[in-house]
Amino acid sequence: YQRRVHGVIGKLPPPRTHHAAVAHNETMFVFGGSKYRSLLNDLWAFDVSTLTWREIQTVGGAPPHSPTVRRGHCAVVLHGALLVHAGHAKGLAPSPQERCQNDVWILQLDELRWRQVESKKATLPPPPATQRTAIVYDGRMWVFGGARDDGLNATATTTSTTNHQSSQPDDHFVWVFAVRHQSESTSCLIS
Repeated sequence: YQRRVHGVIGKLPPPRTHHAAVAHNETMFVFGGSKYRSLLNDLWAFDVSTLTWREIQTVGGAPPHSPTVRRGHCAVVLHGALLVHAGHAKGLAPSPQERCQNDVWILQLDELRWRQVESKKATLPPPPATQRTAIVYDGRMWVFGGARDDGLNATATTTSTTNHQSSQPDDHFVWVFAVRHQSESTSCLIS
């Protein structure tokens, strides 16, 4: 079943794949992705009540003060903030090649300023990966799966001996990000 929505107004975002989209109130936010062979880090909002697209201009400038261009990342809205995690991204100089990330970025939707979230407690930080999935449950961002740069599943543990390497799935690897608001700062706990 397809339903084409007529009467959409505003400047349309460029076509893309491997982006993340989330809903908050009456708005769908679309971040990053791939446009042909280029990676993106733009943010767009679609108001479903007025059928209006608009590009969101964030405060704080270009990377490293905002996420680098990326695809295959995951995102959620939690406590009125957009959280973007992982994906395949281009690094900053001196190593600008594209590779998997394990970073977390937060955008408070009321102030539109990106902040990279540093872990205060990391018992088992997630490995860099792309194509993870994320949900919000019980006030936390739950992340699972993905693929690493070497092609292995990010939920696999790798053991090596002198004769062979094996990769065994371990479904105990679920990463939980708890975002807490503290006056002007936001912290992230990874458990």
